[in-house]
Amino acid sequence: MKKNTKNVRAPKKKSIKTVIAFSVAGILALSILAVLITARLFLKSYFSNQIKDDIELLSSQAATIIEKEIEQTESVIVELSRSPLLYDKKFTEKEKVDFYMQRAEELNYILFFYIEPDGMCTNLTPEGDQLDLSEMEYFKRSMNGEVFTTNIITDALTGDKIVIISAPYYENGEIKGVFAGIKSADFFNDMCKSFIWEESSALSILDKEANVIGHTNQDLVKEQTI
Repeated sequence: MKKNTKNVRAPKKKSIKTVIAFSVAGILALSILAVLITARLFLKSYFSNQIKDDIELLSSQAATIIEKEIEQTESVIVELSRSPLLYDKKFTEKEKVDFYMQRAEELNYILFFYIEPDGMCTNLTPEGDQLDLSEMEYFKRSMNGEVFTTNIITDALTGDKIVIISAPYYENGEIKGVFAGIKSADFFNDMCKSFIWEESSALSILDKEANVIGHTNQDLVKEQTI
């Protein structure tokens, strides 16, 4: 019996144009995918580098400004330590206290005090509280001629975080004692708040022991929870 082959059609071969079109389309798809992956990696690297550069620039600017701010704070103590009120006996204790209390209020200090060579401190307040500070590092450093700023420390009386800035005071070219001021540690936080980076920026200052001494969020410094 003969097979009926009239209705049997051979499969159509794809034209060379179709093959080329599909090939080109495939190549384009792969190329686009490769470009997208490369672009994503490039953008990720670019933004990562950009953020790093921004942070390095901000840190450098912050360090410069903070250093200048501390130098300015120390210069205030040096200037006040030069007053003859500290050693000239012609001035009364009340005149001395009134002058330094007024300056403390104007310059946003908690109080000023002076330390005799034996280490005995006298607060420049009406109460004139006295305390032996002979073992304090800032006393020893300033008695050796240094202007010194402490790390943030805790006030033994109030529990507040404070910074003490000290400088020697002289009479006839000789060191006669140490003059110092107590400043709230909040001034470090205030410096941090002056810097802005992106919408949720936060700047912190750490000391050499990696303790947080300044932050845009003041509570984090008090609690040391960073």
